Amino acid sequence: MPLSFPTTGLVTNVTTYSFSGRTWLWNGSSWQSVGTVQGVAGPQGIQGIQGAVASQGTVGLQGTQGTIGSQGTVGIQGNTGIQGNTGPQGTTGSQGIIGIQGLTGIQGTTGAGTQGTQGVQGITGVGTQGTQGITGTGIQGFTGSGSQGTTGTQGNTGIQGPLGLQGTQGIQGLKIGFVYDSSAPSSPAIGDIWVDSTDGVKYQYINDGNSSQWVELDSIGYAGAQGLIGFQGITGLQGSSGTNGTNGTNGAQGTTGLQGLTGIQGTNGTQGTTGTQGTTGLQGTTGLQGTTGLQGITGTQGLTGSQGVTTFPVVNQTTSYVLQASDNSRIVSITTGGVTVPISVFSAGDSIVIFNNSSSSQIIAQGSSVTLRYAGTTSTGNRTLASYGIVTIICVATGVFTISGAGLT
Repeated sequence: MPLSFPTTGLVTNVTTYSFSGRTWLWNGSSWQSVGTVQGVAGPQGIQGIQGAVASQGTVGLQGTQGTIGSQGTVGIQGNTGIQGNTGPQGTTGSQGIIGIQGLTGIQGTTGAGTQGTQGVQGITGVGTQGTQGITGTGIQGFTGSGSQGTTGTQGNTGIQGPLGLQGTQGIQGLKIGFVYDSSAPSSPAIGDIWVDSTDGVKYQYINDGNSSQWVELDSIGYAGAQGLIGFQGITGLQGSSGTNGTNGTNGAQGTTGLQGLTGIQGTNGTQGTTGTQGTTGLQGTTGLQGTTGLQGITGTQGLTGSQGVTTFPVVNQTTSYVLQASDNSRIVSITTGGVTVPISVFSAGDSIVIFNNSSSSQIIAQGSSVTLRYAGTTSTGNRTLASYGIVTIICVATGVFTISGAGLT
């Protein structure tokens, strides 16, 4: 709901209007800000019981494993030359042909079961682990020899994907006017700002839906507690990623070079035969997985505390006046005689707003054994409040106060 200042029944320095924790006072010609007010925070709600989590869906079936390709045949080993008497080394026999590598088995199809609703978490299983199979000792095949082929050329780099679309530009802010003069502009536009050169007070021209008027912005009123933090805005959609470039083709493998000739070897004894390799042992069975345990229920959210009071009571005084404990969180409106701040009446955190509702200056007196400090300085003592000025007095410790506001010297 927008601002909606009343236009009838206005009583000078008595009628107030509050909106979103902030209060204005009608001074006879415009609405004067007296600050924001924050009510007492409500008690924290009780923490609710944790809600139940949806059950976990069943896992899709695992695809069957592809068959393992057959191993290629081992190349024929060249014949050993006849051993003779020791003498000049003879030529080495040509190397046997390297066997063709077997085809790679077809990969099994991936299971395509639909994902079910999340199931209830079960109890952790306690299955025993299977025994390890016996390690085999089969015969190792002959290793072929020959020089390694040349490395294939590297494939071309894939094409880079297109860039994502750029986001739309934000809306440009409105242009407002600014006037520094002793009198209000005669033909203002909504949103224009006027600073009164006589007292430095800033106003803004606002339409609340019923009427348009100048509203004071920066009079210093009672500082309320900070408002609630707004919800975070929704994150914008991420641009689509560019497509990946195609992978370059692998270079062809170079041909195996011919092995050089070996000289004639002298006499050697015959080598014994190699033993056969043992069979590979069976793999042990895998233990059963236990069921997953149930997750706890999600609790209900606690109750929200009630909102505090958002207005200041106004107390009118027409003679010299000594502040009382009941004036805490009130506006004291005076016309003559001034105001005295006493000792042993207020506690740290108490605050009072004083409004000079007259055309004459008023004295804000520092009572006996009281320290009344001008905010932002080291100066203490009595203060003078100009006509229609407004100040806030805050008790910061026993007998110690700070004072600040518009029209204060």
